[in-house]
Amino acid sequence: MEKAIRVIYVASLDLFNRCHGMNSLGQSHIGGVVVVYRYGQNTSRIKSFIDKNSLKISFILLDNQDDYKSYDISSTLIRQKLKLNENCSHLTYNSVLEYLQTIPNYY
Repeated sequence: MEKAIRVIYVASLDLFNRCHGMNSLGQSHIGGVVVVYRYGQNTSRIKSFIDKNSLKISFILLDNQDDYKSYDISSTLIRQKLKLNENCSHLTYNSVLEYLQTIPNYY
């Protein structure tokens, strides 16, 4: 039996703020966009965008933004650590790290 799959794009707030093409994802055929708060990032653009646009965009924000300090993990941080041959196993799954290392010039 066939089952429908809802595809949701997940991005951090810094990417949303930097990449204006993210706006169109909320209008696209994908199932939606989830933007996750990133410590120190301005929330005005995402809040304004959600107020004016598609219900297909969700924003995840904890009540206490300082709680994010200890979870400040990014693809940039992982790339930097991989480039320096530093351990990243505490930042993501080993299967993800193994895959990233197969991509030429990833870092």
